[in-house]
Amino acid sequence: AIADAVAQGLLLEPRRYVVESDFVLEDITKIYQIMLEHCDMHMGFKLIPEGYSDWITVTRAYYEAEYAFVTADPDIHALADLAPSRPIGATMGTSAHIRLVSYLTALPVAKRWPTYPYGSSDLALQSLLNGTVDVAVVWAPSLWAKQREDPAYANLHVIDSNPLPPTTMGVGALMLGDETFLRNAVGEAITALIEDGTIQSILEE
Repeated sequence: AIADAVAQGLLLEPRRYVVESDFVLEDITKIYQIMLEHCDMHMGFKLIPEGYSDWITVTRAYYEAEYAFVTADPDIHALADLAPSRPIGATMGTSAHIRLVSYLTALPVAKRWPTYPYGSSDLALQSLLNGTVDVAVVWAPSLWAKQREDPAYANLHVIDSNPLPPTTMGVGALMLGDETFLRNAVGEAITALIEDGTIQSILEE
């Protein structure tokens, strides 16, 4: 929907090419072939600072999303409610995982939650469902997608990250590095769609 709105703002007719998510996660360099063969702009990338190769350029963020602390325990409302003996599963290498580990290393050993790294948000959520961990740190859109497609995730709820601050990251689109004109045009369209409330309406819907 956001891609359609951007295209409309540029008076273009969008053509969609759907990429399976596991294909993207397998190897970022495979995106190069997809871009050459199928598309000019690839939606839905976290805007990780200095996180991409030189052949890639990215748009400005069209929305911000959080890394969420999630649990199935109805008595837990914030991370601070979790007893030190209860384990946390975190999506490995994310900014939220790094922030959590940094916080834990500053605590006495007896007050640290056991923390297990997982290769993806899906794996961290599965560990929460099967009882391996009591709280999972995941990309919030991954939780939202799981709850839409699988009723097994319906009872999971997001808790306050306190005592840690929220960890957010912008989401934008990726293009080939030489697409300077297109990137600038798309950036202007995104700015206009944010300012007139179009993107917020899409997200709420």
